[in-house]
Amino acid sequence: ATDVGNLVADGAKFANAGHSSETHGYSSAGTPGGGPNDGGIDKLSFSSDGNATDVGNVTVARRYPAGTSSSTHGYYAGGRDGTVPAHNWSILIDKFAFSSSANATTVGDTVQASGAGHRGRTGTQSYYYGYVLGGGDTATDVIEKYSFASDGNSSDVGDLLTANKFGVGIAGYTKGYYCGGGVPWMDDTIQKFDFASDGNGTDVGNLSLAMAETFGNAQH
Repeated sequence: ATDVGNLVADGAKFANAGHSSETHGYSSAGTPGGGPNDGGIDKLSFSSDGNATDVGNVTVARRYPAGTSSSTHGYYAGGRDGTVPAHNWSILIDKFAFSSSANATTVGDTVQASGAGHRGRTGTQSYYYGYVLGGGDTATDVIEKYSFASDGNSSDVGDLLTANKFGVGIAGYTKGYYCGGGVPWMDDTIQKFDFASDGNGTDVGNLSLAMAETFGNAQH
């Protein structure tokens, strides 16, 4: 890899969400560590190297949200909206448009009730739906989805093999995958679920190493 630019935030940040249109990558929310969360939405070009630009703000500054992308919008769900050491957990599902520079808007709520803990949630997507997998202060096994075509709350459509958080979400054309995770510590399981029919995850293999808090790739 080569260094091609910097995010807008002053210094490094972590626990942010990633999104992509056909022409640009986006980084939303996150935290510089040990301080207030960042509320910015950064945009960077795929066609030319350079620094990211600030194109808007999330509705509530937060970290650890589950990021997804439709063909027209970036989405993020859940996350911690308090500053360290406060534990204020968000249930919001927000979206922002790729076609214009504007702030995000809230379009629904996740399944888990406020206060249940939404840290370490993992996002992936099919062409029509965004998915939120696992996560939580004590971890959950819930697979939930929300529609890209119409705004609204997510719904519980299945379960992971076990309660987990900080896993990797990967999207194929017909299947979603959840890999690794951090409960009870590091996990190496690869599990998949079908986009066409709601249901639970199934064990389909193992990673080369047990790992958590890494990132995957998604395709439309």
